[in-house]
Amino acid sequence: MLAARDLLKEAVIADPHYALAHAALADAWFQLGYDQNAKEEAKHALDLSATLPLETRLIIEGSYRQKMAEWGRAVDIYSELWRDYPDDIDYALELASVQTSAGKGSDALATLDKLRNSDKNSADDPRVDYQESIAAESLSDAKRQQAAAATAAEKASRLGSRLLVSKAYWQECSAFFAVGDLKSAEDVCQKANQAADYSGGQQEKARSLTALSRILAAEGKTAEAMAQSESVLQMVRQIGSRKDIIGALINLANLQANEGEVGEAQKNEQEAIGIAREIGDKQQLIVLENNLAEDFTSQGDYQQARISSEGALTTAREVGDQNGISTALQNLGALSLLMGDLTIAEKDVRQALVTSQNAQLQRMTAFGFGNLGDIQMIKGDMTEARKNYEGKLKLFTEIGDQGSIAGSRLSIAKLTLEEGKVTEAESLARQAIQEFRDEKLTDNEADARDTLARGLISQGNLTAAQSEIESAGKIAVQDYAIRISLAITAARLKARSGNFEEARKDLDSQLSRVREKDLVGLQLEIRLALAEFEVLSDSKSKGASLATLEHDARTSGYVLVATKAERLQTSSTH
Repeated sequence: MLAARDLLKEAVIADPHYALAHAALADAWFQLGYDQNAKEEAKHALDLSATLPLETRLIIEGSYRQKMAEWGRAVDIYSELWRDYPDDIDYALELASVQTSAGKGSDALATLDKLRNSDKNSADDPRVDYQESIAAESLSDAKRQQAAAATAAEKASRLGSRLLVSKAYWQECSAFFAVGDLKSAEDVCQKANQAADYSGGQQEKARSLTALSRILAAEGKTAEAMAQSESVLQMVRQIGSRKDIIGALINLANLQANEGEVGEAQKNEQEAIGIAREIGDKQQLIVLENNLAEDFTSQGDYQQARISSEGALTTAREVGDQNGISTALQNLGALSLLMGDLTIAEKDVRQALVTSQNAQLQRMTAFGFGNLGDIQMIKGDMTEARKNYEGKLKLFTEIGDQGSIAGSRLSIAKLTLEEGKVTEAESLARQAIQEFRDEKLTDNEADARDTLARGLISQGNLTAAQSEIESAGKIAVQDYAIRISLAITAARLKARSGNFEEARKDLDSQLSRVREKDLVGLQLEIRLALAEFEVLSDSKSKGASLATLEHDARTSGYVLVATKAERLQTSSTH
């Protein structure tokens, strides 16, 4: 591609008015990832094409519309070309490509199936399989994506098409990552990187390095992943590939959010959203809206989180993106859980699980198990909650995602603590803390320390519990719900040290905040803590407040809180 570009630059200099030379140079720039250069050359070609035959004019305009992300017109042009020239495979391939880019992956697969049925020569063309893998990816059909990409890589290797080999390997790497096979993903991505070096494909090199960065992050090598992500972003900014700038910004923002740098993450996400809307990249826009929803949730802006999640769900359903649909539904389920609507929360999470399981998306299925476990624990169904948490742990262990393995252990630790198995819960929480510290997952570490502190309080080890709360306090915790939970635990510690008045004052302040945001679960938790203070201080009003709390919790479906209130009420009368 580099050699082609240089020769085409000479051709344009030799005859500046030759439209096809400008069009070919535009394609070379585009393949190398230099979007702005490609647009300029494509515009020159279009301006010079007025006197050319109709077929040639349509070819030049189709290429221009594609580079300008004017997908509707591009689809119309390539449909017309393939209809009028059915023996030309290139027109069918271009049609499938722009259909996928327009968010119509199913149409693209139908186009490719029609091509295979109508042209026997297409069976040996790796480009057909490659386009199939891209269309399958847009629909989150990772199994079909991987199979088609592997076939494309094998055929392209036989032909010596190194750039296409790199592209196909990168597609296969992405598919393996989607289903959680990190080892295979890393092996294939290294092949993509090597093939990119051989072919001079800077765009494909950036993409393979981005995928490797995501693999490093999943393996717990956060610092290496961050450094590589920053390097990739610099690389794609230099070559000007807008699509790949979006991908690099998403990857970097994910790492920043995990480390508690939510403000920086949102800044990168907003830049990426602007670019995605500018070029009409619906696929990455879905990812961004889902990521932004998670950031808004972390910051306690639940209204904006819902708006972003619903936007992502609408777009994902339009284009048939199963991963996007599952992610958005899980985000909406988590929001409903915070707001106390357990029925809607469970409905959304179960729908997300069915979607991810049907599409064989292991990571999303694992997260779904975890979210469903959270709902079941709140409802007091500890057996089903454990079953789902262990399913989550099993899947993440198979994937090899160390941070998510620790997250699974923390979920089980919280459940085990509620079951009264304090020693087991303490061990699991400490394991999680160590992994979160190693990966610099600050919010997760604070959450694990909060869980450990609650276990230590139940054992009467107030000094050790205070140490955990103080350690959590030194972390820049971003997640709003985790901050509230830490405040509840800190107030419980104050009450057990005899400082009832200050503990009540702290929780009254927190209760006002969570009421403003309609966080039903946290309201009940705070009221339970306040009721505990009444029992500890032997307040005369303790019976009435516990009875009301038990009624409200049971009515809302929060059986676990209701059971605790009932037990506390029973113990307070003896």
